[in-house]
Amino acid sequence: MLKKIDSSVPMPKYYQISESIKAQIVSGKLRPGDKVLSSRELSEYFNTTQVTVLNALRHLETAGYIYKTQGKGVFVCEQKAAPPSVSKPGFRQAGLIMPAKEDMFQNLSDSLIAELQKKNYYAIPLGDYLVNDEFSCEDKELRMQKYVEDNFDSLVIEGTRHVPFRNLHRNREKFRQLNYVIFYETKLDFPDANKITCDFYKAGYLGGRHLISSGKKRLAMLTFEPYSPALVTRHGCVKETFDFMIAAGIKQAMEEAGLNPKSNFSIIHDILPPKVSTTENNIADFIRDGGCGIFSVADFRALRIYHAAKKLGLEIGKDVSVVGLFNTSWTEIITPTLTSVSVNEEQIGKITAQCITEQAKGEKITVSPELIIRES
Repeated sequence: MLKKIDSSVPMPKYYQISESIKAQIVSGKLRPGDKVLSSRELSEYFNTTQVTVLNALRHLETAGYIYKTQGKGVFVCEQKAAPPSVSKPGFRQAGLIMPAKEDMFQNLSDSLIAELQKKNYYAIPLGDYLVNDEFSCEDKELRMQKYVEDNFDSLVIEGTRHVPFRNLHRNREKFRQLNYVIFYETKLDFPDANKITCDFYKAGYLGGRHLISSGKKRLAMLTFEPYSPALVTRHGCVKETFDFMIAAGIKQAMEEAGLNPKSNFSIIHDILPPKVSTTENNIADFIRDGGCGIFSVADFRALRIYHAAKKLGLEIGKDVSVVGLFNTSWTEIITPTLTSVSVNEEQIGKITAQCITEQAKGEKITVSPELIIRES
């Protein structure tokens, strides 16, 4: 019987399914020529989507455990003395380590996958286990070992401070190609990795200049809480993350407009739940007299500003101007609609695909952001 998915295990569902089927093949319970259950049957058995099952089957096919016959189904391959550890000839695997279902990353992964498919690459979503702090450092390191064993031709990683860079660095020579996208927040040296990132200094400059053009002379940046020194050391990430570059860009725009950042610029940290009210109180203290603008690091944080303004009877777009970051669906959901800076993630996806298919190494490419003006 196939082993069911264990939600407590820090492994993607597709991987657990593929490992369950592979165990049946290796043990001989599924023999060469045997037919594997259909994707519909497997999705019902594992209580998951057919997309997840198809990713698992694609992973097994690429590794040489199964093959497809058009109109007949999926069958077990004749196995060699040792299980194959490289990709099926003619096909390569790229593992995507990012929260692919979120707006920005969905756009990135869609463009990346579309380009890779043209070159016979399988793009395998691996979830956000390395970039999500809901998982412990130990869980992330266990997951990293699995990536090593999977022998991917390429890995695409959202390179935020949450990534266990130090563990990746120890294993860097075991990966054929590493690609950091949008962010690259480590002090460790990855000379062979490709870094396809956004110019966050320019993002801050564009946002700051827009806020000033709306008549605002006092500006602030609403951003996430600083990382603990212990995690900075454990992960090997930088202390000054991408929001520091945004702040520098805002200050540059202020100086060009004759405004003194020392007396007219503030940083407000978004205190994590359950203390969100603390964040809104701090925002309220800043905007109480109006005539100010705030750059929200991530569009969803703009909601905190909207709520604080409403409580004070201030009007967004008039008394308080707001600019978001990443240009996600939040920008059109909230009222008034949110002006936001796009990091041009689709372009990042296409460039990353080109680096992968050309097997490039050590490329450093910075993509220019774009200001999308709306009502706020």
